[in-house]
Amino acid sequence: MLGGLVLVAYFPAFNNGFISDDYVLLERFRILKHDPLYLFSIPPDNFRYTCYVCFALLKSVFGYRPACFYAFTVLVHFISALMLGKYLRLVSGSAAAAALGSLFFAAVQNPQEAVMWLTGMNELLLGAFMLGTLLAWLKERYLVAAVFYALALFSKESSIIMFVLVPLTDIYRRRQFVWRRQYAYLLIPALLGTALYVYTRHSNALYTQYYAVRPHGLLVELNSLHRLAFPWVYTALLLLLAKKRLGNPGTLLAPVSWVILALIPYVFLTYQNHVPSRNQYVACMGIAWLLALLVEKLPGSSLKYVSVAAFMVANVAYLWFVKDAQYEERAAPTSQLVRELRLHSPDRVLILNFPLNPWIAKDAALHVPGWRPDLIMANEPREACSTCWTLSWDAWARRYSTVH
Repeated sequence: MLGGLVLVAYFPAFNNGFISDDYVLLERFRILKHDPLYLFSIPPDNFRYTCYVCFALLKSVFGYRPACFYAFTVLVHFISALMLGKYLRLVSGSAAAAALGSLFFAAVQNPQEAVMWLTGMNELLLGAFMLGTLLAWLKERYLVAAVFYALALFSKESSIIMFVLVPLTDIYRRRQFVWRRQYAYLLIPALLGTALYVYTRHSNALYTQYYAVRPHGLLVELNSLHRLAFPWVYTALLLLLAKKRLGNPGTLLAPVSWVILALIPYVFLTYQNHVPSRNQYVACMGIAWLLALLVEKLPGSSLKYVSVAAFMVANVAYLWFVKDAQYEERAAPTSQLVRELRLHSPDRVLILNFPLNPWIAKDAALHVPGWRPDLIMANEPREACSTCWTLSWDAWARRYSTVH
Protein backbone atom coordinates (compact mmCIF):
# COMPACT_ATOMS: atom_id res chain seq x y z
CA MET A 1 0.00 0.00 0.00
CA LEU A 2 2.74 2.45 0.97
CA GLY A 3 4.72 1.78 -2.21
CA GLY A 4 1.62 2.24 -4.33
CA LEU A 5 0.83 5.53 -2.63
CA VAL A 6 4.35 6.89 -3.24
CA LEU A 7 4.25 5.78 -6.88
CA VAL A 8 0.83 7.32 -7.50
CA ALA A 9 1.77 10.57 -5.75
CA TYR A 10 4.98 11.12 -7.72
CA PHE A 11 4.15 9.41 -11.00
CA PRO A 12 3.84 12.75 -12.87
CA ALA A 13 7.55 13.44 -12.27
CA PHE A 14 8.72 10.64 -14.55
CA ASN A 15 8.29 12.65 -17.77
CA ASN A 16 9.57 16.00 -16.50
CA GLY A 17 13.08 15.75 -17.88
CA PHE A 18 16.16 17.40 -16.42
CA ILE A 19 15.63 20.87 -14.93
CA SER A 20 18.09 23.81 -14.93
CA ASP A 21 20.84 22.96 -12.40
CA ASP A 22 20.49 19.23 -13.13
CA TYR A 23 22.62 19.86 -16.22
CA VAL A 24 25.28 21.57 -14.11
CA LEU A 25 25.55 18.56 -11.80
CA LEU A 26 25.79 16.18 -14.74
CA GLU A 27 28.60 18.24 -16.23
CA ARG A 28 30.48 18.46 -12.92
CA PHE A 29 30.49 14.67 -12.82
CA ARG A 30 32.80 14.82 -15.87
CA ILE A 31 35.15 17.10 -13.93
CA LEU A 32 35.09 14.85 -10.86
CA LYS A 33 36.38 11.95 -12.95
CA HIS A 34 39.66 13.80 -13.29
CA ASP A 35 39.63 15.71 -10.01
CA PRO A 36 37.83 13.82 -7.18
CA LEU A 37 38.42 16.75 -4.77
CA TYR A 38 36.94 19.34 -7.13
CA LEU A 39 33.88 19.94 -4.94
CA PHE A 40 36.08 21.18 -2.11
CA SER A 41 36.96 24.15 -4.33
CA ILE A 42 33.29 25.15 -4.71
CA PRO A 43 31.72 24.94 -1.23
CA PRO A 44 29.06 24.18 -0.12
CA ASP A 45 29.08 21.46 -2.79
CA ASN A 46 31.71 19.65 -0.73
CA PHE A 47 28.75 18.79 1.53
CA ARG A 48 26.83 17.31 -1.44
CA TYR A 49 29.15 14.41 -2.30
CA THR A 50 26.52 11.70 -1.88
CA CYS A 51 24.28 13.48 -4.39
CA TYR A 52 27.09 13.65 -6.94
CA VAL A 53 27.91 9.97 -6.36
CA CYS A 54 24.28 9.04 -7.02
CA PHE A 55 24.23 11.18 -10.17
CA ALA A 56 27.43 9.51 -11.35
CA LEU A 57 26.13 5.99 -10.75
CA LEU A 58 22.78 6.70 -12.40
CA LYS A 59 24.48 8.36 -15.37
CA SER A 60 26.88 5.44 -15.82
CA VAL A 61 24.05 2.87 -15.75
CA PHE A 62 21.18 4.69 -17.49
CA GLY A 63 22.85 7.48 -19.45
CA TYR A 64 20.84 10.67 -19.97
CA ARG A 65 17.46 9.12 -19.17
CA PRO A 66 15.81 11.39 -16.60
CA ALA A 67 12.95 8.95 -15.93
CA CYS A 68 15.49 6.55 -14.39
CA PHE A 69 16.80 9.31 -12.14
CA TYR A 70 13.26 10.08 -10.98
CA ALA A 71 12.64 6.38 -10.37
CA PHE A 72 15.60 6.51 -7.99
CA THR A 73 14.33 9.56 -6.07
CA VAL A 74 10.86 8.04 -5.76
CA LEU A 75 12.42 4.81 -4.49
CA VAL A 76 14.49 6.68 -1.88
CA HIS A 77 11.38 8.53 -0.74
CA PHE A 78 9.54 5.22 -0.36
CA ILE A 79 12.41 3.78 1.69
CA SER A 80 12.43 6.90 3.89
CA ALA A 81 8.69 6.55 4.50
CA LEU A 82 9.26 2.93 5.53
CA MET A 83 12.11 3.89 7.86
CA LEU A 84 10.06 6.69 9.40
CA GLY A 85 7.35 4.15 10.22
CA LYS A 86 9.91 1.87 11.87
CA TYR A 87 11.34 4.78 13.82
CA LEU A 88 7.91 5.86 15.07
CA ARG A 89 7.09 2.29 16.06
CA LEU A 90 10.28 2.06 18.12
CA VAL A 91 9.93 5.40 19.90
CA SER A 92 6.16 5.42 20.46
CA GLY A 93 5.29 1.73 20.64
CA SER A 94 2.15 2.47 18.62
CA ALA A 95 1.68 0.52 15.39
CA ALA A 96 -1.21 2.81 14.41
CA ALA A 97 0.84 5.99 14.82
CA ALA A 98 3.72 4.41 12.90
CA ALA A 99 1.47 3.41 9.99
CA LEU A 100 -0.22 6.81 9.88
CA GLY A 101 3.11 8.62 10.02
CA SER A 102 4.44 6.62 7.07
CA LEU A 103 1.32 7.30 5.01
CA PHE A 104 1.27 11.01 5.77
CA PHE A 105 4.95 11.42 4.96
CA ALA A 106 4.64 9.39 1.75
CA ALA A 107 2.01 11.72 0.30
CA VAL A 108 2.67 15.14 1.88
CA GLN A 109 3.30 17.65 -0.89
CA ASN A 110 5.28 20.27 1.03
CA PRO A 111 8.79 18.85 0.40
CA GLN A 112 8.07 17.69 -3.18
CA GLU A 113 11.06 19.57 -4.59
CA ALA A 114 13.38 17.05 -2.92
CA VAL A 115 11.76 14.28 -5.00
CA MET A 116 10.65 16.08 -8.18
CA TRP A 117 13.80 18.15 -8.78
CA LEU A 118 16.91 16.02 -9.16
CA THR A 119 19.24 18.75 -7.89
CA GLY A 120 17.22 18.65 -4.65
CA MET A 121 18.23 15.02 -4.20
CA ASN A 122 20.71 16.03 -1.48
CA GLU A 123 17.77 16.74 0.85
CA LEU A 124 16.28 13.35 0.03
CA LEU A 125 19.55 11.59 0.82
CA LEU A 126 19.96 13.67 3.96
CA GLY A 127 16.58 12.48 5.23
CA ALA A 128 17.29 8.82 4.44
CA PHE A 129 20.70 8.86 6.14
CA MET A 130 19.35 10.71 9.17
CA LEU A 131 16.64 8.08 9.61
CA GLY A 132 19.30 5.40 9.16
CA THR A 133 21.30 7.07 11.94
CA LEU A 134 18.32 7.11 14.29
CA LEU A 135 17.30 3.51 13.60
CA ALA A 136 20.86 2.24 14.09
CA TRP A 137 21.10 4.24 17.32
CA LEU A 138 17.84 2.81 18.67
CA LYS A 139 19.08 -0.69 17.87
CA GLU A 140 22.34 0.11 19.73
CA ARG A 141 24.49 -0.22 16.62
CA TYR A 142 26.48 2.87 17.41
CA LEU A 143 29.27 2.53 14.85
CA VAL A 144 26.70 1.99 12.11
CA ALA A 145 24.89 5.10 13.36
CA ALA A 146 28.14 7.08 13.10
CA VAL A 147 28.65 5.90 9.51
CA PHE A 148 25.12 6.94 8.54
CA TYR A 149 25.69 10.27 10.27
CA ALA A 150 28.88 10.85 8.27
CA LEU A 151 26.93 10.10 5.07
CA ALA A 152 24.26 12.56 6.18
CA LEU A 153 26.93 15.22 6.77
CA PHE A 154 28.18 14.81 3.21
CA SER A 155 24.64 15.00 1.88
CA LYS A 156 23.87 18.40 3.45
CA GLU A 157 25.57 20.41 6.17
CA SER A 158 22.22 20.93 7.92
CA SER A 159 22.58 17.35 9.19
CA ILE A 160 24.44 18.85 12.14
CA ILE A 161 21.04 18.90 13.89
CA MET A 162 21.38 15.13 14.18
CA PHE A 163 23.42 15.73 17.29
CA VAL A 164 20.27 17.16 18.88
CA LEU A 165 17.71 14.77 17.37
CA VAL A 166 19.44 11.70 18.82
CA PRO A 167 19.20 12.93 22.45
CA LEU A 168 15.64 14.08 21.69
CA THR A 169 14.86 10.51 20.63
CA ASP A 170 16.40 9.13 23.81
CA ILE A 171 14.38 11.54 25.95
CA TYR A 172 11.12 10.68 24.19
CA ARG A 173 11.74 6.96 24.46
CA ARG A 174 13.11 6.80 28.02
CA ARG A 175 11.31 9.87 29.45
CA GLN A 176 14.64 11.20 30.69
CA PHE A 177 18.05 12.23 29.41
CA VAL A 178 21.12 10.33 30.52
CA TRP A 179 24.52 11.12 29.02
CA ARG A 180 26.04 8.08 27.40
CA ARG A 181 29.60 7.67 26.21
CA GLN A 182 28.26 6.43 22.86
CA TYR A 183 27.37 10.03 21.99
CA ALA A 184 31.07 10.38 21.23
CA TYR A 185 30.52 8.21 18.13
CA LEU A 186 28.37 11.00 16.73
CA LEU A 187 30.46 13.82 18.16
CA ILE A 188 33.49 12.88 16.04
CA PRO A 189 31.81 13.30 12.61
CA ALA A 190 29.90 16.34 13.92
CA LEU A 191 33.13 18.09 14.92
CA LEU A 192 34.84 17.17 11.64
CA GLY A 193 31.88 18.47 9.63
CA THR A 194 31.74 21.69 11.65
CA ALA A 195 35.47 22.27 11.28
CA LEU A 196 35.25 21.75 7.51
CA TYR A 197 32.33 24.15 7.25
CA VAL A 198 34.11 26.86 9.27
CA TYR A 199 37.33 26.39 7.29
CA THR A 200 35.58 26.82 3.92
CA ARG A 201 32.99 29.42 4.92
CA HIS A 202 34.69 32.41 3.28
CA SER A 203 34.67 30.70 -0.13
CA ASN A 204 31.13 29.41 0.41
CA ALA A 205 28.88 31.51 -1.84
CA LEU A 206 25.76 30.38 0.00
CA TYR A 207 27.22 31.55 3.31
CA THR A 208 28.70 34.83 2.09
CA GLN A 209 25.79 35.95 -0.15
CA TYR A 210 22.56 34.34 1.04
CA TYR A 211 22.99 33.64 4.75
CA ALA A 212 22.66 36.05 7.65
CA VAL A 213 22.08 35.27 11.33
CA ARG A 214 19.60 38.01 12.10
CA PRO A 215 16.28 38.39 13.95
CA HIS A 216 14.42 37.87 10.67
CA GLY A 217 15.14 34.17 11.16
CA LEU A 218 12.45 34.00 13.85
CA LEU A 219 9.84 35.34 11.42
CA VAL A 220 10.96 32.84 8.77
CA GLU A 221 10.71 30.02 11.33
CA LEU A 222 7.19 31.02 12.38
CA ASN A 223 6.01 31.49 8.80
CA SER A 224 7.46 28.12 7.80
CA LEU A 225 5.83 26.39 10.76
CA HIS A 226 2.50 27.91 9.79
CA ARG A 227 2.84 26.79 6.17
CA LEU A 228 3.67 23.25 7.26
CA ALA A 229 0.81 23.05 9.73
CA PHE A 230 -1.83 24.53 7.41
CA PRO A 231 -4.45 23.16 7.09
CA TRP A 232 -4.08 19.59 8.33
CA VAL A 233 -2.51 20.08 11.77
CA TYR A 234 -4.84 23.00 12.49
CA THR A 235 -7.88 20.98 11.43
CA ALA A 236 -6.91 17.98 13.55
CA LEU A 237 -6.30 20.20 16.59
CA LEU A 238 -9.67 21.92 16.18
CA LEU A 239 -11.46 18.58 15.88
CA LEU A 240 -9.76 17.27 19.01
CA LEU A 241 -10.51 20.44 20.97
CA ALA A 242 -14.15 20.32 19.86
CA LYS A 243 -14.40 16.69 20.96
CA LYS A 244 -12.32 17.36 24.11
CA ARG A 245 -9.95 14.60 23.10
CA LEU A 246 -6.63 16.47 22.89
CA GLY A 247 -5.37 15.06 26.19
CA ASN A 248 -1.89 15.93 27.42
CA PRO A 249 -0.24 18.38 24.95
CA GLY A 250 3.13 17.25 26.29
CA THR A 251 2.88 14.11 24.16
CA LEU A 252 3.20 16.33 21.09
CA LEU A 253 6.39 18.04 22.25
CA ALA A 254 8.79 15.62 20.55
CA PRO A 255 7.44 15.95 16.97
CA VAL A 256 7.01 19.72 17.39
CA SER A 257 10.63 19.97 18.56
CA TRP A 258 11.71 17.86 15.59
CA VAL A 259 10.04 20.27 13.14
CA ILE A 260 11.47 23.38 14.81
CA LEU A 261 15.00 21.96 14.89
CA ALA A 262 14.86 20.72 11.29
CA LEU A 263 13.97 24.22 10.05
CA ILE A 264 16.57 26.17 12.06
CA PRO A 265 19.54 25.62 9.67
CA TYR A 266 17.52 27.21 6.85
CA VAL A 267 15.69 30.11 8.50
CA PHE A 268 18.64 32.48 8.08
CA LEU A 269 18.60 32.23 4.28
CA THR A 270 17.86 35.73 3.04
CA TYR A 271 16.18 35.12 -0.33
CA GLN A 272 12.75 33.93 0.92
CA ASN A 273 10.38 34.63 3.80
CA HIS A 274 9.88 30.91 4.35
CA VAL A 275 12.04 27.79 4.11
CA PRO A 276 12.07 26.50 0.48
CA SER A 277 10.14 23.31 -0.18
CA ARG A 278 13.18 21.10 -0.81
CA ASN A 279 14.59 22.15 2.58
CA GLN A 280 11.41 21.02 4.33
CA TYR A 281 11.99 17.31 3.73
CA VAL A 282 13.26 16.43 7.22
CA ALA A 283 10.84 18.86 8.88
CA CYS A 284 7.93 17.08 7.16
CA MET A 285 8.91 13.87 8.94
CA GLY A 286 8.11 15.67 12.17
CA ILE A 287 4.87 17.02 10.69
CA ALA A 288 3.86 13.48 9.67
CA TRP A 289 4.67 12.27 13.19
CA LEU A 290 2.66 15.10 14.76
CA LEU A 291 -0.31 14.58 12.48
CA ALA A 292 -0.25 10.82 13.13
CA LEU A 293 -0.49 11.40 16.89
CA LEU A 294 -3.36 13.83 16.43
CA VAL A 295 -5.37 11.68 14.02
CA GLU A 296 -4.84 8.64 16.24
CA LYS A 297 -6.70 10.50 19.01
CA LEU A 298 -9.74 11.28 16.88
CA PRO A 299 -12.89 9.52 18.11
CA GLY A 300 -14.39 6.79 15.97
CA SER A 301 -12.88 5.00 13.00
CA SER A 302 -15.03 6.89 10.47
CA LEU A 303 -13.55 10.28 11.37
CA LYS A 304 -10.04 8.82 11.20
CA TYR A 305 -10.66 7.31 7.75
CA VAL A 306 -12.18 10.53 6.42
CA SER A 307 -9.23 12.58 7.74
CA VAL A 308 -6.66 10.26 6.20
CA ALA A 309 -8.54 10.03 2.88
CA ALA A 310 -8.93 13.81 2.66
CA PHE A 311 -5.22 14.29 3.30
CA MET A 312 -4.22 11.75 0.64
CA VAL A 313 -6.59 13.01 -2.05
CA ALA A 314 -5.78 16.69 -1.52
CA ASN A 315 -2.00 16.24 -1.43
CA VAL A 316 -1.79 13.83 -4.37
CA ALA A 317 -4.11 16.05 -6.44
CA TYR A 318 -1.93 19.07 -5.63
CA LEU A 319 1.17 17.19 -6.80
CA TRP A 320 -0.54 16.10 -10.02
CA PHE A 321 -2.36 19.24 -11.07
CA VAL A 322 -0.36 22.11 -9.56
CA LYS A 323 3.23 21.17 -8.83
CA ASP A 324 3.83 18.96 -11.86
CA ALA A 325 2.83 21.79 -14.19
CA GLN A 326 5.35 24.05 -12.45
CA TYR A 327 8.16 21.53 -12.97
CA GLU A 328 7.23 21.09 -16.63
CA GLU A 329 7.43 24.85 -17.02
CA ARG A 330 10.83 24.97 -15.32
CA ALA A 331 12.14 22.15 -17.53
CA ALA A 332 10.74 23.54 -20.78
CA PRO A 333 13.66 25.85 -21.84
CA THR A 334 16.17 23.00 -21.74
CA SER A 335 13.93 20.08 -22.73
CA GLN A 336 12.72 22.03 -25.78
CA LEU A 337 16.28 23.02 -26.60
CA VAL A 338 17.39 19.38 -26.56
CA ARG A 339 14.43 18.58 -28.82
CA GLU A 340 15.46 21.28 -31.31
CA LEU A 341 19.10 20.20 -31.34
CA ARG A 342 18.11 16.61 -32.14
CA LEU A 343 16.37 17.85 -35.27
CA HIS A 344 19.50 19.53 -36.65
CA SER A 345 23.06 18.60 -37.48
CA PRO A 346 25.67 19.99 -35.08
CA ASP A 347 26.59 23.57 -35.97
CA ARG A 348 26.95 26.90 -34.22
CA VAL A 349 23.63 28.13 -32.84
CA LEU A 350 22.69 31.42 -31.22
CA ILE A 351 19.90 31.30 -28.60
CA LEU A 352 18.06 34.49 -27.75
CA ASN A 353 16.05 35.13 -24.59
CA PHE A 354 17.32 32.00 -22.86
CA PRO A 355 15.81 32.36 -19.33
CA LEU A 356 18.53 30.47 -17.42
CA ASN A 357 22.28 30.70 -16.97
CA PRO A 358 23.87 30.40 -20.45
CA TRP A 359 26.07 27.59 -19.17
CA ILE A 360 22.96 25.45 -18.66
CA ALA A 361 22.23 25.73 -22.39
CA LYS A 362 25.81 24.69 -23.14
CA ASP A 363 25.60 21.71 -20.76
CA ALA A 364 22.28 20.65 -22.30
CA ALA A 365 24.05 20.21 -25.65
CA LEU A 366 25.98 17.26 -24.19
CA HIS A 367 22.71 15.32 -24.11
CA VAL A 368 22.48 15.26 -27.91
CA PRO A 369 24.96 13.09 -29.86
CA GLY A 370 27.39 15.20 -31.87
CA TRP A 371 26.64 18.49 -30.14
CA ARG A 372 29.24 20.25 -27.96
CA PRO A 373 29.00 23.15 -25.49
CA ASP A 374 31.24 25.37 -27.64
CA LEU A 375 28.63 25.28 -30.43
CA ILE A 376 26.04 26.97 -28.19
CA MET A 377 25.93 30.75 -27.77
CA ALA A 378 23.16 31.83 -25.39
CA ASN A 379 22.01 35.44 -24.85
CA GLU A 380 24.83 36.92 -26.89
CA PRO A 381 24.26 39.78 -29.39
CA ARG A 382 23.11 38.70 -32.83
CA GLU A 383 26.19 40.42 -34.23
CA ALA A 384 28.28 37.78 -32.48
CA CYS A 385 27.27 35.32 -35.19
CA SER A 386 25.21 36.83 -37.96
CA THR A 387 25.34 33.63 -40.05
CA CYS A 388 24.41 31.27 -37.20
CA TRP A 389 21.23 29.29 -36.92
CA THR A 390 19.30 31.44 -34.42
CA LEU A 391 16.61 30.35 -31.99
CA SER A 392 14.49 32.58 -29.76
CA TRP A 393 12.76 31.33 -26.62
CA ASP A 394 9.08 32.25 -26.31
CA ALA A 395 8.24 32.02 -22.59
CA TRP A 396 4.51 32.33 -23.22
CA ALA A 397 4.32 29.51 -25.77
CA ARG A 398 7.12 27.54 -24.07
CA ARG A 399 8.89 26.79 -27.33
CA TYR A 400 11.67 28.02 -29.59
CA SER A 401 11.15 29.70 -32.92
CA THR A 402 13.71 30.12 -35.66
CA VAL A 403 14.79 33.70 -36.27
CA HIS A 404 15.59 34.55 -39.87
